[in-house]
Amino acid sequence: MNNESEESAADVTAEVAVASDGATTLFVADFNDTTFTHSGNTSRFFKKDGKYFVHTDGPDGKMADFEIKYTYGIEPLQQYLVEFSGGKIQALTICWDDRPKEDGGQRWYHR
Repeated sequence: MNNESEESAADVTAEVAVASDGATTLFVADFNDTTFTHSGNTSRFFKKDGKYFVHTDGPDGKMADFEIKYTYGIEPLQQYLVEFSGGKIQALTICWDDRPKEDGGQRWYHR
């Protein structure tokens, strides 16, 4: 989420997700302290106190923990929405591929 075009695309995705009333809190991904690396950035997905989090780069480019507030979709991809300062909801550029493992799924994916 470091470049402006990715942020703009993620903003639109988040707005559509929340506006469409399809946002849920059903999690299908692996949040058992798993990691995903893309373009040199490693994000970590984990649970704490019954909530779901990601440690990833924020809008300022710095790594931080963000609570996953909503999910969107289940098959074939589930997207994750986080809340940044000021209440801004934004979709991560990383999503979960929920297809069966033998079809290339059950993995984190950069969209």
